[in-house]
Amino acid sequence: MNGNDLLLMDGKYRDKLQNFREFLNKEGYVPVSAITFLDKPTLKEKDAAFKMAQRTIGSSNQTTFFVTNYTTREHDRRSEVDWAALNVLDSALVSAERFIQFRRQREKETMAAEGDPKSVQHFLARLVKKYNWNQERKKDLLTSLNRKEIHLVEDLKALWEDIKSKLQLTIGMKIGLETELKRK
Repeated sequence: MNGNDLLLMDGKYRDKLQNFREFLNKEGYVPVSAITFLDKPTLKEKDAAFKMAQRTIGSSNQTTFFVTNYTTREHDRRSEVDWAALNVLDSALVSAERFIQFRRQREKETMAAEGDPKSVQHFLARLVKKYNWNQERKKDLLTSLNRKEIHLVEDLKALWEDIKSKLQLTIGMKIGLETELKRK
């Protein structure tokens, strides 16, 4: 967002984005704000823009940044401008990683509470009965998949070709899993 934007400064964006902020918060997203200035504002203007951006987007001190623009007047590359952009990107990536961890934890808790049929645990329990597999081998497979953060059958199916050679499976288990995953 532009730090000189009048709609930002009079709070009009804040009201319009209320539902957006609530959604982000509920879903576990941590917004990252980048404030651009085409000119060099005073410290007071900069502070006001920083606070308004935080209130408008819902970002914290750690995820709100000032980024200098390259303009037609000032188009020479400067390392401090590039570093500022990389800091924004780094913050966004850290925020995304936290969101993924939050979402996975929520999925695990939901699956555990509901015995979700989409869970790998439920899927493997069904296959143990169907194919008369050894419970210990199933437990070892489930442990390996949990270490790889694979908790849903759809994830197992999507990653199967990449991970099947790394799993310690009997030929019967491998064939059974491939057959069942193709049905999904």
